[in-house]
Amino acid sequence: MNIQANWATFKTYLVPLLISLTLTVLISSSFIVEQIENEKESRRQSLRDEAVLVADWLDQNFSSINNILFSLETFHGHCDKDTLFRIRSMLFTLPQIVEMGFVDHYGSLLCTSWEKIRGIIKVSKPPDTYGLRFLGPLTVEFMQQPTFVLARTTENKGEVNALFRISWLKDQLRNHTSTKGFTALIDSTSGVPIAINGRYSLPLKPTPARFPIQSSRLIEGVFDNGRKQSIILLPLLTLPNLSVAISEDQEILYHGVNDIPHTWYLEALSLFIFLYVCSAFFQRQLTNPTLQLKKAIRNNEFFSVFQPLVDSRTRQLVGVEALVRWNHPVEGLRMPLTFLPQAEQSGLLMQMTSQQLKQGVQDLAPFIKHCPNCLVHINIAACHLLNEDSLNEFISFREQIPGLVLEITESTMLELESNQIRQALERLSKANIPIAIDDFGTGYCGLSYLRSLPVSILKADKSFIASMGTDSVNADVLQTIIKLAKTLKLATVSEGVETESQCSQLLEMDVDIQQGWFHGKPMSAEALAKLFNYDGSRRK
Repeated sequence: MNIQANWATFKTYLVPLLISLTLTVLISSSFIVEQIENEKESRRQSLRDEAVLVADWLDQNFSSINNILFSLETFHGHCDKDTLFRIRSMLFTLPQIVEMGFVDHYGSLLCTSWEKIRGIIKVSKPPDTYGLRFLGPLTVEFMQQPTFVLARTTENKGEVNALFRISWLKDQLRNHTSTKGFTALIDSTSGVPIAINGRYSLPLKPTPARFPIQSSRLIEGVFDNGRKQSIILLPLLTLPNLSVAISEDQEILYHGVNDIPHTWYLEALSLFIFLYVCSAFFQRQLTNPTLQLKKAIRNNEFFSVFQPLVDSRTRQLVGVEALVRWNHPVEGLRMPLTFLPQAEQSGLLMQMTSQQLKQGVQDLAPFIKHCPNCLVHINIAACHLLNEDSLNEFISFREQIPGLVLEITESTMLELESNQIRQALERLSKANIPIAIDDFGTGYCGLSYLRSLPVSILKADKSFIASMGTDSVNADVLQTIIKLAKTLKLATVSEGVETESQCSQLLEMDVDIQQGWFHGKPMSAEALAKLFNYDGSRRK
């Protein structure tokens, strides 16, 4: 008993503990994952912001160069002193430019900001396209280092261009490069780097395809250098054929992102305590037997089964005992002993009995209609006899159930004061409602006590029937009970009849009514109608 009680107590605390712990882990994990992802996105955004910063700087410089080249589109091939002076003056406003030059429509270099070309120097023939374009990387003979060229086609199909060192670009990109990443200006179509600061590498399996670059894009994964990196590709506004590529090693980009702050543990503990208090509260609400009973009454989960009462001589049906059952939505069928004590203690038994009477009227309507004197035994408790409303309700149902019989156990009657019992029973007797003492013989009720009460029926406990034909003391007690009932002119009912032998012996002992599995188990009203005719005879 102690083990069961301890286990029940343990479950009371264990279930809320497991629920709150599980929810805490799920919620905390979800929160941590979300925070980690948010922090990663914040760092990726910082990488995007860095790419935008570099792209804006390049766009500003290229836009300034484009404006100057645009102003020189009207050049018609005359490299006179005024023209040379003009382009040399422009070099002072754009110190990043090393040289400016003019090319005719045949691809011959005419002059540079240094001098007028005396011979014929062939370069690339200008394309018949409008707008700013780039060439590079190139190696110019007089500089002996990689250069980068921006050019525009002039009105006479020639070209004006500006040349600057790639090393200058690399110096500018250095401020935006980490120790393990890189910053580069690349060809948007092919990915060929124009200027690089750091070790240039690309993803091994990009999805979608890396090139051409048409809009800002983030790619993460394993790069061809064997490391996990993140790269931002951003095309320039002034020259969409060029893009900024900024990459960062993920060890640096996401360093410390998975570290859980100590404050999170405190928050998780607070969440666990809150969830435990809530789950414990709800568990008490869900497992509270009184609340379960109230809900069961409200949802009509209680129903009645009917066990036949058979005349010992004719073996015809003379009545039924209505026995309550609970169709629990989770536990299934529950027997009376598992809930009636709690129902009586909580004051809900009277409400349940009222519901049982109403259901009994509907279920047994055919039997009551064809056999108004058919007995219908209903079990009651002490609380019914001490409650004025219950007594009034029994009396009111007497008209709907003419054969209504109220059963109360002998032990219950002995626990109460005789005056209280007598007054209630006398009132029911005046209303022609018979009273049966159930489980008689187990409470040692005295003869004088029986004579003082308006009792009509004695129901011998099934333990006495089970002892018939044995050497048990109970075998003699049954005979004494029957003699006592005959002396007091009370009807007798024997419970627990299970065999033909018992049935025959009880007939010889002059028992009036028999009840037990031999005559029929507790069953629904529909099953009862299949077993017995409405006149009480058994169907063949």
